[in-house]
Amino acid sequence: MISAVFKEALDLLAASPRAEVSYMVGEGSTLVDQVLTKNGFRKSDDVLVTWAGRYHMYHVTASELLSNLGLDKLS
Repeated sequence: MISAVFKEALDLLAASPRAEVSYMVGEGSTLVDQVLTKNGFRKSDDVLVTWAGRYHMYHVTASELLSNLGLDKLS
């Protein structure tokens, strides 16, 4: 059910060619970095600093993410 809702959300976002999906990732999170990068996310130069730590932003277009996850082939 969660996957179906995620796909529907991506389908709606992908209707706009400029729509992006972004994740904020804690500095030093190597596993998350690898998973996101393998799915087409690009690490930006943006760094967010809070009292809890430093975070990097990862971005990918919604249509590219649909394709990379193989969800564009499903109806």
